[in-house]
Amino acid sequence: MSGLHTEEHHPLLSDRKPQVVRREKHLTIPALIVVSFFWVSGGIYGNEELITVAAPAYALPMLLITPILYSLPVVLITTELATALPHEGGSVSWINEACGPVFGAHNMYWTWIADVIDSSLYPRFAAAYFATALELDRFGQGLIALAIVLAVTFIKLLGTSSVVKFSAFLAILSVVPSCLFLMFAAKHADGSVLSYQGEGGTNWDSLLTWCLWLYSGAGNLGSVAREVENPERAFLIASSVLLFLDVIFINFTPLWFSLSIDNDRSQYVPGHFARVAEKVAGRWLFVLLTIGAQVSQI
Repeated sequence: MSGLHTEEHHPLLSDRKPQVVRREKHLTIPALIVVSFFWVSGGIYGNEELITVAAPAYALPMLLITPILYSLPVVLITTELATALPHEGGSVSWINEACGPVFGAHNMYWTWIADVIDSSLYPRFAAAYFATALELDRFGQGLIALAIVLAVTFIKLLGTSSVVKFSAFLAILSVVPSCLFLMFAAKHADGSVLSYQGEGGTNWDSLLTWCLWLYSGAGNLGSVAREVENPERAFLIASSVLLFLDVIFINFTPLWFSLSIDNDRSQYVPGHFARVAEKVAGRWLFVLLTIGAQVSQI
């Protein structure tokens, strides 16, 4: 047994500890809020169409009920898992670890399919706002949508740090016009709108799926868990802020104020917020909301 060296080390192998490559964390709490804002919501733009499928008396309460029953549990689960398992990939990594590679692969594939379908909506919303302002035909709207896709691809390729900085700039351009719109429209707020039916019925299937879609972005926060500084505190604060903004500032209040000014449900297509803004403040706010709609899709 003398040929077996169980306790000795080869002279080429040292006792140095293996080097651990620590990844630089780019996301502070404000940066996490800014980046996640475009996942969770992105702004008021495009929400107008909800009124064409459901009466305000049903649509507006659903915008308040859905986040409590659906989005809040998702936020709490994401916060807990992102803290305990700060893996790159978020829910894809968590399901792979909990359920094995087969279920993990299925989840990864269907998550990718859902994201592709979801992402295809936003260039259309942006093009619709441009069409409202410039009277573009379908070909012109297609060129706008293509330009947005190319711009997004380029920005993403620059890396997390560049995305954070650019997202902060875009968030300002997106949110400021919305804030101005709410300020000017607030004086017209009418509580009777909350029980308004209007012409046309309510498509309950579309209403439910639309509301679930509006609040479905919270789970995406986990995909950047590995990039976040102090994830225990960061995810709790960011999730709370984003959920509040999404419910009150983004989804419920703009539709309430807008319907108080113009309750013709047939007019609520993407871009109608800009028309209402022009009524209450002038052409300048119409232009700002149109610009905000473009950057919110990036």
